[in-house]
Amino acid sequence: MRSILKKVASGEAALVVRSVLWFTILALLCGAQSSPAQEAGSIRGKVTDSSGAPIFGAVVTVEGGGGSSTTVTDMEGAFQISLPPGNFNVRISVSGMSEWTAESVAASAADTKPLLAVMQLAPTVTSVTVGLSPEELAEEQVKGETQQRVAGIIPNYFVAYDNAAPLSARQKSTL
Repeated sequence: MRSILKKVASGEAALVVRSVLWFTILALLCGAQSSPAQEAGSIRGKVTDSSGAPIFGAVVTVEGGGGSSTTVTDMEGAFQISLPPGNFNVRISVSGMSEWTAESVAASAADTKPLLAVMQLAPTVTSVTVGLSPEELAEEQVKGETQQRVAGIIPNYFVAYDNAAPLSARQKSTL
């Protein structure tokens, strides 16, 4: 322990510390010069409905440059995403509205014109499925099976339905 204290007190230790500091500063300066300086860009905009009212909580997804970023709009319908410079695809979606997209939107450090996304109401889709209940379907299949005849005379009971409906107890006893 005493030998360490003697070395620290000596000029030899101070020289070592000074040279380590100079090498560290030199390495930091060289590293800072060799890395390319990229200015951060951004994409900003506003999301409204067709009447011009801002939409709060719309999901804004920006894709490109090997990745994607997502944010949501604020109370005024505004958004801003910081990105490296380049072109990106912007997709905005909100419940009950059609999706809005823009391709090749430039993200730059310069103050660019903000995007204005006007969302439209999504068309409503209604589907109606018409068919027989399982019991009615089974009744029709049994009727067809019992009336199968070859040349209208010889019964042909070797034909069966692939997806036969389940029979009720009454239908089973009738059959």
